[in-house]
Amino acid sequence: MTSPFKLSELLIYLLPPIIIYIVHSYFRRELATGLPFKVTLAMLLIPIWIVNIVLLSKLIYGFSIIHYVLLMVSFALAIHLYDYVRFIDYFSLQKYSIKASKLAFFLLSIFLISLIILRVITYFIV
Repeated sequence: MTSPFKLSELLIYLLPPIIIYIVHSYFRRELATGLPFKVTLAMLLIPIWIVNIVLLSKLIYGFSIIHYVLLMVSFALAIHLYDYVRFIDYFSLQKYSIKASKLAFFLLSIFLISLIILRVITYFIV
């Protein structure tokens, strides 16, 4: 049984676009030049996506499904790492971390969007 809509739930939906806008507008140059390694927007948003998945799954199911989500993402990253290592001579963690964060961000975004759609369906239709 899903929980009723709360006004604080809007924070779950509105905070990620606000953070994307702020980081992209004001901190893009600092992320590219200020650190010894490249930090992408996906790397910054992964923890926020994980928190949103936990909050939405607790609203929808009554418990968190983050264990299953992280298991699937780590399995996909292991397959990606295996495929990445087969075709290179020298492994660099800095180069791989950018590709891995993009893949993890993509998969977590799919889970988050599906949970948002499921929340809308369960709230308005059921």
